[in-house]
Amino acid sequence: ATKFKALQPSEGSWRVAIHNSRALVQILRRWWEALPKTMGMLNKKTYLTLNVMIELVLYGSMPVEKDGTLLLQQYVTLTDADRYAMESFMEEDWRTDSKYSKRMDEVLFRQWMLSILDMWTETTELGEYVDLITMLATALFDEAGALMELGREDEVQVTTLADFTKEK
Repeated sequence: ATKFKALQPSEGSWRVAIHNSRALVQILRRWWEALPKTMGMLNKKTYLTLNVMIELVLYGSMPVEKDGTLLLQQYVTLTDADRYAMESFMEEDWRTDSKYSKRMDEVLFRQWMLSILDMWTETTELGEYVDLITMLATALFDEAGALMELGREDEVQVTTLADFTKEK
């Protein structure tokens, strides 16, 4: 089992508590176990695909509540050219997040995901972190727990979070 290095108190006690919470550690462990790996580590292609999918969920269509149901506000157009451009743009993210390695281990993956959660949460409440990672999991993983793939169509009509991806 991988041992995680605890964050240092200088990084803010709220952040230390959230990042080391049992709930987030368990959720991120399930994400890690569900992702395809090369030699037990996350490769760049999987990272880029996952990063594009996360970006689409977080930037491309912010969910709005209507009659008690979460809907996405808009249509998302993602051509292959757009996808490749996004992946190319994220090359620098890969170098930073993987610490210039060819593959990312579980500790680096966890740090990367926690930095995304830090960026996209408005409060320092653990519940908000758990809600966000759960929403992302619902959008990115199928019922069997496998990472879904982006559709290859020229245009993807999005009306619910589940419409973002297509099964393999």
